[in-house]
Amino acid sequence: MTENKMKTLAQVVEQTGIGNSTLRKYLKDFSDLVHTEKGPRNTPMFDDEALSRIKLIRKGFQKRQSVDEIRTLLAARSGNIEAAPETPKEQFPQGIPNPQPQRRAKREDPTMLKGHAHQEPVEDPRLW
Repeated sequence: MTENKMKTLAQVVEQTGIGNSTLRKYLKDFSDLVHTEKGPRNTPMFDDEALSRIKLIRKGFQKRQSVDEIRTLLAARSGNIEAAPETPKEQFPQGIPNPQPQRRAKREDPTMLKGHAHQEPVEDPRLW
């Protein structure tokens, strides 16, 4: 790669339409899969491959994919199997646990607090 093919952060922001802070977050989250070089004043410099990966990350988030799904896609594209996250089957061999639904308290539930301990009980039925 020659130096003239490298793009600065500002050029990538302008070319992709991705905000500066969003682009820096992508670099932080996917640093092992998006390779950059240090430019003047330690700013990241991007080659064409890094630029295409950033666009792929952006499309993944637009499709509402998770970071793990995007990471798997990038790892498969580069052939780097170690960078891919664990699949849910490896994380939960017996299956993903089903959380218990939250029980909503009702007004007549005796376990609800009816004020502070030092207050007199209120007899007004409109208040609880």
